[in-house]
Amino acid sequence: MRPYTESAPLPFFGAISQTIVRPWIVSVGKFLFWALVFGVSYTQSPLYTSNQNTKFMHGLAQGGLGFLKEDWLAKTTDVLPVFSYLVYLTYRYLHESMFYFYNILIFGVYLYSMSGIVSTVYNINTDRLRHLTFLTVITAIHSYAFDSLSLRLLGFELGQFLHYGVAEQHAIGRIFQPSVFGVLIVLSIYAFLRRKTVAAVFLLAFSATIHPAYFLTAAIYTCAYMWIVFRQEDSIKKSLAVGLFGLILTLPYLAYFYVQFSPTSPEIWSRAQDILVNFRSPHHMNADVWLNASAYGKVVLVTTAFYLVRKTQLLPFMLLPFLIFLLSIVAQMLTSNNTLAASTPWRISVFLVPLSVGIIVAHLVSYVFENFRESISKNQKNITALSFAAVLMLVLYGVMTQVKRHVKYYRDDSIPMMNFVRETKSSGETYLVPVELEDFRLYTGAPTFITFKSGAFKDAEILEWYNRLGAARDFYRAENDGACKVLKTLEDHYKITHVVVQGPQPDGPCGNASELYKDDHYRVYRIDTERSVARY
Repeated sequence: MRPYTESAPLPFFGAISQTIVRPWIVSVGKFLFWALVFGVSYTQSPLYTSNQNTKFMHGLAQGGLGFLKEDWLAKTTDVLPVFSYLVYLTYRYLHESMFYFYNILIFGVYLYSMSGIVSTVYNINTDRLRHLTFLTVITAIHSYAFDSLSLRLLGFELGQFLHYGVAEQHAIGRIFQPSVFGVLIVLSIYAFLRRKTVAAVFLLAFSATIHPAYFLTAAIYTCAYMWIVFRQEDSIKKSLAVGLFGLILTLPYLAYFYVQFSPTSPEIWSRAQDILVNFRSPHHMNADVWLNASAYGKVVLVTTAFYLVRKTQLLPFMLLPFLIFLLSIVAQMLTSNNTLAASTPWRISVFLVPLSVGIIVAHLVSYVFENFRESISKNQKNITALSFAAVLMLVLYGVMTQVKRHVKYYRDDSIPMMNFVRETKSSGETYLVPVELEDFRLYTGAPTFITFKSGAFKDAEILEWYNRLGAARDFYRAENDGACKVLKTLEDHYKITHVVVQGPQPDGPCGNASELYKDDHYRVYRIDTERSVARY
């Protein structure tokens, strides 16, 4: 039997690499293969769901989806201009399926960066079998199959616990959205470790420009880079050059943000921050809500990783962010400052937690390979076969889950009604819908009065969103003549033209509203020009 060596080639890509195929083609093939494996195992949600209802709004409106340009939300200040432009270009000139493909590429970058970072300590990627084992374990931990199994056995999704940050925040996810570009920060760390400082700083700036929530994280890692450059080069000039380069790259967006999102007034700003932190997103921003056993468990994971890399070059990339993470939580709990909470400085945990898990997995894999070299040498083929068998099962489970998820989505009770609206909508219409019907706007392309999921970010516009939400809830919670009076006010102030009602309405519509659609779950009414107040 062939003895085990770090250079021993493996089947599949290893064999290809010995042919006339150029090395870069093999590398791209490996990247795409593992990106696809990871992505299919991880699974994705149907398009235009969850956070995409907010993050895609401006881009799809510009791209010409339905009549979204007439929607109030499309006229609010865009906090994500770069991402919106990507959405616009994709929808206008490519195909919607590209949004799934973008996420696949993000998964590939995530896996590549994670593997590269831990290899600087554990030499994972210099040993093909060890690298295969690491990739298989990491893919398994992130897979939907692992989450499903742990949910049944433990009562919670262990995979999400191992790669999500605190406060339900995460870098990678099952939908393509701006936050997934946080993966570029992981790639930046790897680039810096390979002494590609310019590329590393550019990646930090680019990720923050796409998603401004990463500005603080990018600033922290820029400071870490500056400190390391100073220590290694003994040159304050080179250290300052790193920081200046990062500032220059982010300056255009910082200027845009300052101009567009400066406080309208102290009172409006304070009220808007309170709405964000305590009403709209307390699960992300309010430490009293999200600081729980799961968060403490993640601290244990990160602390364990600290211990493992305490004498390596990875420690600075873990220690400074972790200290900022802890200090931000303490500061928020002591001050109860809503502006600090709204900035979510603990978002840096979306990098600390998965990096820590990667370090722990790499340590365990290396330990096994170093201490059981003879057994591994004798079972190389078996380990390879077992790894690919595991990958195949994860992929098959992911495919089945993906199919079931999409079938379930398109069998939702609201789909027939939304199909009707999508096919019959016209310019100049505005639909009042139940505020929980979050997918209505992007699915139909019809301007929508308000939904809870989709909101604005400028302080005065946050207040407008809150007022609209309250008015819509008043209508749906009211009964009979009370609902009609609320609707009359909405018609007068917001030019509502259509109303979607969930459930049977035996008393008939308000005033001159005429019924356009009815099924067992929803009804759609058109508000005619001549109105009178009658029972709803």
